[in-house]
Amino acid sequence: MSFKIILRCPNCGKKLKQIPESRHFFCDQCNDELAMRLIDGKIALLSIRKEKKDSGEKE
Repeated sequence: MSFKIILRCPNCGKKLKQIPESRHFFCDQCNDELAMRLIDGKIALLSIRKEKKDSGEKE
């Protein structure tokens, strides 16, 4: 048995597109790249830009 999961942007609710050859997703509406992370046993979608900014990395 297989099933399909549709991921939506946590900011605007628009359906996310998976980036080929990656575990990241992209929101056309917010123009943001997101990644799934496991936090306290729950799956969360986090902005890649926010993670880079919080860690001090340059884009």
